[in-house]
Amino acid sequence: MSSSPETLLETLSVELSNEEFESARATVADLEEEYENRRGEEVERLQQSQALYLDVNQEGVSLEEASELNEISGLGGGTQFLRAVLLTVATTLVEAHEELATEGRLAEVTDVAQAAIDELSESENRLEEQTPSTQEILDKSTIPPSVNITIDSIEQSPLTPSEETTLTTTVMNTGDTQAEGVSVEISSTDGLDVSPRETPVGSLKGGNSVGLNFEISALEPGGQSIEIEATSDNAGSDVATRVVTVTPPEATSVEDYTNEEGVVDTDGLRAAVGDWQAGDIDTDLLREVVTAWQSGEPVG
Repeated sequence: MSSSPETLLETLSVELSNEEFESARATVADLEEEYENRRGEEVERLQQSQALYLDVNQEGVSLEEASELNEISGLGGGTQFLRAVLLTVATTLVEAHEELATEGRLAEVTDVAQAAIDELSESENRLEEQTPSTQEILDKSTIPPSVNITIDSIEQSPLTPSEETTLTTTVMNTGDTQAEGVSVEISSTDGLDVSPRETPVGSLKGGNSVGLNFEISALEPGGQSIEIEATSDNAGSDVATRVVTVTPPEATSVEDYTNEEGVVDTDGLRAAVGDWQAGDIDTDLLREVVTAWQSGEPVG
């Protein structure tokens, strides 16, 4: 994709004003892709800026440069927040514009989206203007060690109770010198079980990274949150979070005990009795299975 965020934001503004929601959907997708492509480099730059600013032993960095490092940390974080706000509002417009129109709220939500576009455009321009000079400061400096953690993927989501999946994460030292005593700890709400809870990484050279896997088991339905924290002896800490949706299991029916011909045979009956004894199905369903078995006719 060749369009810049500035161009995409201008395009999206026109599309929303003209209620061109199908084309707006594609523009939102392009924005999401562009921001995702930029995210890794931007996060690393912001972390390096903050680590250098906070280093009390820094040499060769003037007060003016330190002020710029501090400013871009706030500007970068604010820009990322505004991106998330706009994408959320714009997606709502695209996907629910008919409902919003029926409720008489389409113009109101469109105004919110347009205001978010204006604010984000201004923030993106300021970030773009300041990035080159900040990068020059970083390039000439020795960046203190700083740990960064990202959640790369979750193999399967949503889950149903008793299902398992694997979460993959990356821990990186975005500094130039070695991070010591790096460790990663994962926690979750009660609806998930995660393992291992804590993983020691040890030393991590500047610019190096390590990938870690965690096993997740779903226990209870609902939006369950995961928090992964990387800590260190000399490189600070960082946190990544993710929400995993656990959906209720589909209700069991007589069809679950039929064979390829749609008939409840003896094997199906035995399976139903076993599930009833285990408490997985109730007596009413067991009676339905028995009746279907006695009839020998296809179910449904």
